[in-house]
Amino acid sequence: MNHLPDHASHTQRPPALQPRRLRVAMLLAAICALGDASAHAIEIVDLKWGFDGTAHPETFTPLYVLVRNDAADGFVGQFVLNKHDALGGRIGAPLVLPVALAPSQQNWIRFSVYLENGDVVEGSVQSTWNWRLQWSGNQQGNSRLEVSPRRGPPARVMLLPRGDVIAGGSFGITVLFDELFPASVTTTDALGTVFLDHVPRWQDSQRRAFTDWLRRGGHVQVLHDSTGRHPRFPSSLGLLNPPDPDTPPLPSEPDLGNGTVEFHARGRVDIDPDFVNSVTRRNRPNDTSRAETEEAADGDFSINFGGLSRSSDMAFFSRFKQMTTPDHNWLVIFVLAGLYWLLLFPGGLILGLKRIDYRIVLGSILGTIALFSIGFSWIGARAYDEATVVNSLAAARHLGGNRWDVQQWSALFVLDGDKYTISHSEPDSDRSTGPTSMAPAVGSQLYAVPGGMSRVPGSIHNGIHGSLNVAIPPYTLRPFLHRVALAGPQWTPTVIDWQVTSPRSAKITIALTASTNAPQLHEAWVQYGSSIRQLSIGPDSDANDTTINLVQGSAPATDVQSIAFSKDFSDFNGNSFPFSARRKDGPDKLYKELIQPLLARTLRWIEPDPTASPLRIDRLRLFLVTDLPESFQVKQPQRIGRAGRAMFVLDTVTPVRAEISDSPSPTHAMADAVTHKGNLP
Repeated sequence: MNHLPDHASHTQRPPALQPRRLRVAMLLAAICALGDASAHAIEIVDLKWGFDGTAHPETFTPLYVLVRNDAADGFVGQFVLNKHDALGGRIGAPLVLPVALAPSQQNWIRFSVYLENGDVVEGSVQSTWNWRLQWSGNQQGNSRLEVSPRRGPPARVMLLPRGDVIAGGSFGITVLFDELFPASVTTTDALGTVFLDHVPRWQDSQRRAFTDWLRRGGHVQVLHDSTGRHPRFPSSLGLLNPPDPDTPPLPSEPDLGNGTVEFHARGRVDIDPDFVNSVTRRNRPNDTSRAETEEAADGDFSINFGGLSRSSDMAFFSRFKQMTTPDHNWLVIFVLAGLYWLLLFPGGLILGLKRIDYRIVLGSILGTIALFSIGFSWIGARAYDEATVVNSLAAARHLGGNRWDVQQWSALFVLDGDKYTISHSEPDSDRSTGPTSMAPAVGSQLYAVPGGMSRVPGSIHNGIHGSLNVAIPPYTLRPFLHRVALAGPQWTPTVIDWQVTSPRSAKITIALTASTNAPQLHEAWVQYGSSIRQLSIGPDSDANDTTINLVQGSAPATDVQSIAFSKDFSDFNGNSFPFSARRKDGPDKLYKELIQPLLARTLRWIEPDPTASPLRIDRLRLFLVTDLPESFQVKQPQRIGRAGRAMFVLDTVTPVRAEISDSPSPTHAMADAVTHKGNLP
């Protein structure tokens, strides 16, 4: 029998194995395709920082992300927003947002992100940091956000319902869908002007956020709707209805606070860029000097705080650290350390050279070590005068009645290392309660951990019943920032006497009536026009009285911008050394030194642009410094000490307009518009 050579038999094997290899290859391709489809089942369709792509630093800014679920199954899980450095390392604490998407559903999700000065870029400059979005649940994936927040003037947007094809973008206005308007005023700092020609379909929380934003200083331009008339708004948005002169008696002006509402006899199709610029220019500073002034202000700002991220946040936190640093007797510790060193060497060597019994030498060394260990543990021990405590500074802007927009800097110092949940909600709060059924006392809670260059072991959940969940080692300070709109104390100012003839000459008396839950008043200032003056408690008043008189102080009035962007903060960076006397300063003295920087920070919060116009001629603005109210204090963790100060900002109407000569006249409406300007009580 003839046999084929071995090589011939080998050439026949591949055809036999080819179908099997083909099946394996097809299976692997199918697996890869399924994995690829799973990885890209969630797609990032669009994203936008703020309301028009711009943002203000040192504020909470909304980040809108349009996501689509292309999978056949619904998505139930969470989206996590992380901040990364240039090397890819995560910075700070991630923002966590639970999300549910039906199959093929496309929806906007929103993060409330605290942006520091270094996070907001100028023009086409690339950011040092980058943001990444991850999602997990029954699907997993991640995506890098290619768009960075960019600095810009207050946003001007046109509100439109979703699906409205007649967009306003071609007229020089960014479109914001009704549903994307925030549910809390705490994320509207970057919003300047809203154009409106219909009644938005909003939840109660959005309507309240809109009116809070308006009273705090927003500007609304009401246009004609498709019928050629101004829309008629419900009572919850009644501030936007024009007065009806044909219905006697004439209605009083609505309470708009610092906001303005203008009514234009034209619809959205009749507006153009020139019209948009003309009606919004008076709400913005002069653009010709803007770049030069901002450059000068930025230079001063970096000097103010020693380059600490060009942010006052880190400066506040540095002083909180000083409050919780134990007051060790460093001179005694250094003397004992030197003596300990000398006894071991050359003391031990001298004993050895004298040929003393080695057991005596070893015993002497061991005895020295034991004795000094006890001494060091006693003299340098921690917690002999320490406690778990949270220190806080707060700036609160009046929203009307007893409601306040609060931004708060805090630092929690703990003795016991553990995982902590930091929240301003009561521990037994019902976390299933939705925004529309939420009691009006507390709004959406926002948290941030600014100023860090490293990973924070925790996570942030912003929103109703928001919290910061973080692991804190023993004897460690955890700084954080909190923002919320909530109820608090109430003051009613009444101008009794107002005579201001020059920066140094003034006769002022303001009666201040406080609610029963108002904390003790420590200091006060009054702003009029572009000037600010410190007030004193009258000689016939007591800080604990329900009604007290505030009178002019001995110091002359100061320019607002010189305080807001001052270079001199008296070693505000909080540096201290072992023998520095500042370590012995008590919390009361340290808090008192924080008031001037807090006033500067609050002025920049109210008006972050140094080129902006001064306060209106018919307004006075009071700044009241008190102890931290109970409603502002941390509720979780419960067993902690609490200390702090709060600066309340409220506006009132001056009865003597002619006396104030350094302020411009109020802005006037256009020829085709009627303007409302409101007053805060």
